[in-house]
Amino acid sequence: HVPLRLSGGLGRCSGRLEVYHNAVWGSGCADLWDISDAQVVCRQLGCGAALRADGNSVFGAGEGVVWLNRVECRGNEIHLWDCPLSLKNHTDCAHKEHAGLTCADLPVSTTPARTTSASPPVSQTVRSTSVTHPQTPPVSLSVLVVVLGVLLLLLLVPLLTLIQQNRVMRRALSKRRHKTTTEAVYEEIQ
Repeated sequence: HVPLRLSGGLGRCSGRLEVYHNAVWGSGCADLWDISDAQVVCRQLGCGAALRADGNSVFGAGEGVVWLNRVECRGNEIHLWDCPLSLKNHTDCAHKEHAGLTCADLPVSTTPARTTSASPPVSQTVRSTSVTHPQTPPVSLSVLVVVLGVLLLLLLVPLLTLIQQNRVMRRALSKRRHKTTTEAVYEEIQ
């Protein structure tokens, strides 16, 4: 996973999206950039929900390389890298078209880590993006299975009772028909 950061905004949870790739910080292009993409980045950075997805370099034009383009997230991905996107040097994206975003700034557990490389010093701390997947407690699943089993049982008991009563009634009707059809009436004709 490539580190992300937001720069040019107010606080650590708003700004122009920047990506650290090939030992260089570069911007993200605003082509196809929308609130679903911003939602994933906010979640990855531990900044809560996305409030806005900004284009047109709202947070200032980035300098240098434009690494990221054509991001198409659904909004429920954990990392930006789970979304379809293009990660290469995009020369077709002008510096006035950089993607930005504003998050609700509700930090969740993140671990600060410094990036060391041959590039110029980075003024911002890069946050690790390890996020644990929320797991559904097995108790609720067990309760759901038990409730569905009881409902199924409650529906099967009356059905089986009706089937048994139907069999008994068919036997009784069959005996009556058998008696009336087997008695022959003979009459002498001259």
